Amino acid sequence: MAMSASGIVLLALVAVAVLAVVWAVFQIVRPRDRPPAQERLADEAASADRMLAAEPAAPAAGERPSREQSLEKWEQVFQAVEWGIAMVGADVSTLEQMNPAFARMLGYSREELVGQPLFSVFAPSARDELLAHVALARSRSHHSFESVQIRKDGSEFPSQVDVTVMADTAGTVRRRIISLRDITERKAMEQALRDSERLQRMVLEAQRELISRWRPDTTLEFVNRPYADLFGRQPHELVGKRWLGLLPDAGSGPVAALIADLVVRPRRTDYEHEFTSTAGERRWIQWTFIPLMGQDGRLTGFQSAGHDITARKAAEEALAESERKFRAIFNTQSQITCLLRSDGTVLELNRATLAFTGMRAADAIGLPFWDASWCQGQAECREQIKKAVARAAHGQPARAEVVLRWPDGRPATIDLVVRPV
Repeated sequence: MAMSASGIVLLALVAVAVLAVVWAVFQIVRPRDRPPAQERLADEAASADRMLAAEPAAPAAGERPSREQSLEKWEQVFQAVEWGIAMVGADVSTLEQMNPAFARMLGYSREELVGQPLFSVFAPSARDELLAHVALARSRSHHSFESVQIRKDGSEFPSQVDVTVMADTAGTVRRRIISLRDITERKAMEQALRDSERLQRMVLEAQRELISRWRPDTTLEFVNRPYADLFGRQPHELVGKRWLGLLPDAGSGPVAALIADLVVRPRRTDYEHEFTSTAGERRWIQWTFIPLMGQDGRLTGFQSAGHDITARKAAEEALAESERKFRAIFNTQSQITCLLRSDGTVLELNRATLAFTGMRAADAIGLPFWDASWCQGQAECREQIKKAVARAAHGQPARAEVVLRWPDGRPATIDLVVRPV
């Protein structure tokens, strides 16, 4: 099909516009990083750009159909691409031409936008900043920035804008190409990520546990406020430091050995550690170390949660001390004394009991008191003791006179008193 000279010029402008945008897109990827298909497309675009920028010459036989086909191909690309493309003057002031996607993004028809100021499609809140971007676009072959567009109905959306020079063979800037992409979804994802990170940080800061993340060499990447308070520091003062170096003598002690083992064999581990705080207080912390693995399955670091168990340790020590005192008193009693469960099972025998009876503790501990050797073969003794224990189990002291028999056969009359504890 024959095409008029004016039609060829129009297609040439359209093709150059598309080629300029293609060039701008390819500039984002360095030549050594382009796939072979993109390399060929870039070479073809550059070749066509040079061809169209040259002075028109009389076509050789058979040349016109090939050139027309090339122009028609780029016309189709210009019309079909999903991102917005517009052509503006060299001064980046007036919209001269655009593809359907550009008009559709802004809610206009193409006819409504032709001749309109470029500023009119940018939101009022973005126009002051746009002045600086226009100045940069005029001084560069390519300029990229984020902004906010306004649609015909007044709604706004965030955008990625690329401005690319379209020059003739002499290097004179004739026009500039605007490439426009709606980045609403990307911005929403970025905001969701920021909100999630902020919420996570708020949760971590609100916890009383000592939370930290650290690399395998124990270099801290994050600490919450309670963790920093433990060392009398601000959180930012600890980030970047190796926590192993914050613990006195930890570098060569069991903590260092544990960390070295966890790096080799990553696993969840609980560990209790005592140290002296900056205030000189002895503190016990129970740590839980959780390994963090990368997508390649390699260890990237650890998350740790610490609980201050100083109070629990103090209570355990107090209980142990109380038990020591009880045992001292229990064993200094000169009379036969036994400690039973509420069901009559023997828990402890004092030394006087062992001395009087000639028994070993293992002969009675764990057995009901009436099943020990001192009641064997004595049904009345067993019943008397059972009744006394049952009465004490209900909170009432019980007393009975029973006859026991020691291992050597000697009988002994005992004034049995059973008191609830």
